[in-house]
Amino acid sequence: MYEILTYLLNQGYENVDLIDGKPARYITLDEAQQELQEFLLDALDAYNRGDLENEYNPVDYLIKNSSTYETYHITWNSSKTGINLVSPAEFIKAS
Repeated sequence: MYEILTYLLNQGYENVDLIDGKPARYITLDEAQQELQEFLLDALDAYNRGDLENEYNPVDYLIKNSSTYETYHITWNSSKTGINLVSPAEFIKAS
């Protein structure tokens, strides 16, 4: 199962995505990625229309495998039409 984690100031990354009052979990990585991508693209559209004061930043989100704790960092693709997942190994290399 996968969780979408959101960075909260002074709290770190937390699963704040709720379904029926419980933290949302997704069966596959693709499902979690699709959910987060739709959310971020909707937020970007709202920002571009002037409905949001600040643009949401993908670096404030992670996707974590609840069983293995493998965690993927998020970036926009080059045209901001979708997101890329950065695997733990790739993230360490880039750091």
